[in-house]
Amino acid sequence: MKKLFFIIVTWFYVGILTAQTLFVVANPSVVCSGFSSTLTTFLGSSTSISYTWTASSNLIQFSNPNSQTTTVSGNLQGPYTVTCTAVSGTTSYQAQTQLIFGQNLIIHLSASQATTCIQDNQYKLSKPVTLLASGASSYVWFPYLNTPTIPYQLIIRPSSTTCYTVLGSNSVCSGSAVICVTVNPQFTIDVAPINPTICADEQISLVMRNPGPGYAGPLSACIFRWIDPQPISMSPANGYSSSVNVFPMSNSTYTAEIVDAAGCVSMPQKVNVNVQKCLGLKDESKDRFVFFQNSISGEFYLNGPISSLQSIDLIDLNGRLLLDIKEQFKKDDGPVPINIQAFPTGMYLLKLSGQDGKIFYTKISKQ
Repeated sequence: MKKLFFIIVTWFYVGILTAQTLFVVANPSVVCSGFSSTLTTFLGSSTSISYTWTASSNLIQFSNPNSQTTTVSGNLQGPYTVTCTAVSGTTSYQAQTQLIFGQNLIIHLSASQATTCIQDNQYKLSKPVTLLASGASSYVWFPYLNTPTIPYQLIIRPSSTTCYTVLGSNSVCSGSAVICVTVNPQFTIDVAPINPTICADEQISLVMRNPGPGYAGPLSACIFRWIDPQPISMSPANGYSSSVNVFPMSNSTYTAEIVDAAGCVSMPQKVNVNVQKCLGLKDESKDRFVFFQNSISGEFYLNGPISSLQSIDLIDLNGRLLLDIKEQFKKDDGPVPINIQAFPTGMYLLKLSGQDGKIFYTKISKQ
């Protein structure tokens, strides 16, 4: 008897069902009010997908509300929910993320004083002013090239009125503030005499006076400074006096300045002292001149070989030409009058210019 065996084979289809998940990424997730964040969504490998972006506040705006990537912004503060709905075929997916809109920073900026003045003429530096900022964790100052030792504090010495800007920020938001510091104009001073002419081996007294508008007195509280262009050509040598005696051996320029009671320095006043090689009449061996004064009329006369002269000039100690006598001098034509009656009492220089190009100076005094 034969036995029959049946083998029944059952086929099983094993399918792998991949569940698709929607992801939303915000970059950044924390922004300042008025700024934007970029939102991007991902849904597996599906190709034909439609997207819709919504938010928990209608103040939030999307640049592309039906795109896989969009930017979002809003002028508001606080946490808000953003939702993306993706539809692939008949299947709908949804994902959410939270955006936090931070408040813009309010930066406070103050100055130790609103006005200042020039304190140093050499570098044109003003008296120091301290600027203080608050409201942020880090600061950047303009105009300023370096980083201050204390980030929220800036010490400035502007040479003219300047406005300063500080940009403050924290990890998310920022803000700015502006403040202006006024530099007052420098006051002026006079020096007498101005641009004098003296003979070599002589000295002259220079005096500071008449501080102009903007000066803070009294004079007794001021500091007077003279700058000597030569190693030692004035007394007192340190120059800390309202007047100095100067005795340069060549043409020299002295600088005078006053620091007033408020610590503000004047505009520098420069004085050019012209030094001439003054030869007394007795020093000239070739031509002998006699210079004398009429005791009755007070008039001065120059006598001698007048024909050797080309001109006779009278100059005050400020270097100004007072008389210019140019005539065809004749030999033995008598003394030449030098009329100085119209000029004030004091010292004068008489300049004799010879036909041979020589120039001689001598001093005369009107009593």
